[in-house]
Amino acid sequence: MGLQINKYSANGNDFIILENSNLSREEIIQITHRNFGIGADGLLVISSTDKCDFKINMFNCDGSTANMCSNGVRSCLHFFHHHIVDSKTGEYKFELAGKIYQGLVDSDISTLILDESNTSFEIVTDLPFKHEFRSCGFVNTGVEHLCLEVEDIENLKVNSLGSYYRHHEFFQNGTNVNFFQLKNDQVFIRTFERGVEAETLSCGSGILATAVFLNSKEEKSLREFKSKGGDSIVRYSDLGYEYEGKVHHVFSGEYLL
Repeated sequence: MGLQINKYSANGNDFIILENSNLSREEIIQITHRNFGIGADGLLVISSTDKCDFKINMFNCDGSTANMCSNGVRSCLHFFHHHIVDSKTGEYKFELAGKIYQGLVDSDISTLILDESNTSFEIVTDLPFKHEFRSCGFVNTGVEHLCLEVEDIENLKVNSLGSYYRHHEFFQNGTNVNFFQLKNDQVFIRTFERGVEAETLSCGSGILATAVFLNSKEEKSLREFKSKGGDSIVRYSDLGYEYEGKVHHVFSGEYLL
């Protein structure tokens, strides 16, 4: 059976985007496998809905469902804008995990907006290991994120440390783990992602969670983030948080299941 697929990359995260598909967990694992399939951090399915412009169903590469992946969302916005609407600039509303979000697209720049209507921004700082880091917080931006401020981001053993805190007994459902360091008003960040179970080049929801955590300590209208996958910006205003960065359409084609 031939499956029409679209490969996207956003800030180093790569995704497979499909339209109106209903795949099994085994098929998702097969397609996203980096040796035996196409390879991707996640698989995203776009479908129609009466509530807004489109709906996203999101899956990790282990076949599990996800409630939010900001780079994946920005890729879907880019796909919908350029391949379905085919417009120069656009503003859209979409449904994900039962919530309605808003996004903007301008050429290759795609932006996700989080506000109090879809995100609680609840922050927990009283963590059992808080004295081990310069600062730390647990934030839910649609998916759980632990944000840990470290002194040497470059030489950090992200996979071993990330795996430890990802499975820490404090977190009932596990968590994504973001390590960050502040350098000259820029935020350098590395993330161990739940579902991928390894460090990825970038994690959009982790960047947003870290921006939320940092703003709880010192409010800023703009923060620049640097990850292995590239640079991005988080803007903050009374309207909420805007996560902005470039998106790349890598290729489209047919995959034989």
